[in-house]
Amino acid sequence: MNWQAVPAVLKVAVPLAIGGVLAGAIALGATSGGNNDGAPQAAAATPTPVPEANATAVPLGPRTDCPAGWSYYLDPAGRFSFCYPPQLELIIDDASSKANPAAFGVGAIVRHPVTKENTNRVLLEFAWMKVGNSSISPDNICPGMLGGAVTTNLTAEVIASRSLRVCEQEGFADPLRKDVVLRTISFEFPVTDGGVIFVQASYTGPFLEETRNDATTILDTLKVR
Repeated sequence: MNWQAVPAVLKVAVPLAIGGVLAGAIALGATSGGNNDGAPQAAAATPTPVPEANATAVPLGPRTDCPAGWSYYLDPAGRFSFCYPPQLELIIDDASSKANPAAFGVGAIVRHPVTKENTNRVLLEFAWMKVGNSSISPDNICPGMLGGAVTTNLTAEVIASRSLRVCEQEGFADPLRKDVVLRTISFEFPVTDGGVIFVQASYTGPFLEETRNDATTILDTLKVR
């Protein structure tokens, strides 16, 4: 996938509905009520469309294609999997799936541990939803920010052999801290037997291009049923 750097000047964002089942984890310093498990999960403006690549069936697990030293997560329902590096912690968020299993799947979050020393941080969220936010409006793939989005850029990317609308936003993790820039990459990936995988990567810190590369490297490992 050819992730292009986000332009310095983007279209001013209009108010967008907040989506995503893992709301509250969008702020990189937020705490989660899910189970923290750092062990490898081996068992468990309209953009110009780009041509859709030929989809091919791929096994979601076990993963043998992850970079050396990385672990992988396999969705319990077998809908998606991804690889992640050892410096990130894995958090399982099953609150929504327990409350309404017909509408939501178990969510997975990988993130840098929150410490005062770790100022360059990424957080990625993955979760199955029976009905995607984009079913309401194509622009609803932009779920909004707690501190407010300042700019929004909608593009088309080929991800895991599918042409998808991708939303990149820039804003603030905290409305009271305008010096802490937060950027997000969001999209919804259709699952062959119904629903979508909601994906959002959030990153912040003084070296934004470095943390963006960390996030997109993980996104490049995504496989969806």
